[in-house]
Amino acid sequence: MKKSKFAIPLLALLIFGCASLQLSKQMEKFDLMSENYATAIKWSDFEAAYYSSKDAQTGSKPPDFRKFKLVKVTSYEVRQFIVSEDNSQVRQIVEIKYYKLNYNVVRTILDHQLWEYDPEGKIWYLRTELPDFK
Repeated sequence: MKKSKFAIPLLALLIFGCASLQLSKQMEKFDLMSENYATAIKWSDFEAAYYSSKDAQTGSKPPDFRKFKLVKVTSYEVRQFIVSEDNSQVRQIVEIKYYKLNYNVVRTILDHQLWEYDPEGKIWYLRTELPDFK
């Protein structure tokens, strides 16, 4: 009787510990993927940034990268970060400062990003398009 008294709490602790470890690894993968995306945007490497998207992985037609040719990003800051209740999606609002080489005026946009976790591939994908630098 004493063994079962301790076995149930121990089993619950083990289950919750494994779930917590899995969630931790999942969020570490998000951090890595979103940081790679942010680095690509900061360096104005929009083709590399595009490969973080689900569209790139499914073979959808890529955007016309020529429209990004004159864009130079000066700042990329996450302003809001919301994780869904089931931990399968992350919404971010990112403030991006940039200029176009032919205008030399710094502009600011808010990029509303939706990231989604693929449990089969164990990877995060960006579901939204690249920022629209007007």
